[in-house]
Amino acid sequence: MAKAKSKRFASVYVHKGPNITTLQVTVPHKPTAKELAVLQSSIAEKIIKDLTGCSCLSGAIEMIFRDEFADSIRVDMSTGALH
Repeated sequence: MAKAKSKRFASVYVHKGPNITTLQVTVPHKPTAKELAVLQSSIAEKIIKDLTGCSCLSGAIEMIFRDEFADSIRVDMSTGALH
């Protein structure tokens, strides 16, 4: 039986500042070209269009991309325990 491929998700955080809106995008480790194309399309057609009324980057949006590391250390915010 074939092993089911787990879904990979990008996280998009939106901060509406007084002068500019910032999108911080965190992608999974080693995103493929296809994944980045799907992400770009979704950001432009759904998120940016919803925020500005246009799907173009007209200078009203700042984008920050982060790549998740394969071996990250997670910290429990209530106990400080490392995972």
